[in-house]
Amino acid sequence: MSTFKPTFQVPKSARYLHVPFEYKDEAKQLGAWYDPAKKSWYCTDKHTSKDILIQMFGDKSESKLRMYLHPNPENPTVGPDGGTSWDDMKLFIAELKGIKGRYDKERKEWYIYRNHPKADEYSEYEIDA
Repeated sequence: MSTFKPTFQVPKSARYLHVPFEYKDEAKQLGAWYDPAKKSWYCTDKHTSKDILIQMFGDKSESKLRMYLHPNPENPTVGPDGGTSWDDMKLFIAELKGIKGRYDKERKEWYIYRNHPKADEYSEYEIDA
């Protein structure tokens, strides 16, 4: 006997949102849907609260909503020849992980979203301000 698993089809117009876990209930109340495959909340272009959801949580596809961070933004290098020491960088990364910071594999840099509750506190570490 096989178990039936319904297929889940995300619309092509899906706009994925950056919804921190502590705000998932607000996103759901505004009508956002959860995509279990991508472990991310989304809305569509036809969604009545789309603009509010994007304003509150940001569209993940828009990189301008990201704040790329470094403990020494004027010289964002790591190593013995200037910039930041490896130990300082490890502490900074641990701190960012603690606030749910993320790593961009293409840029090889850490970031948080501009709508993050602690974005103002970390603005001094922004690289591309």
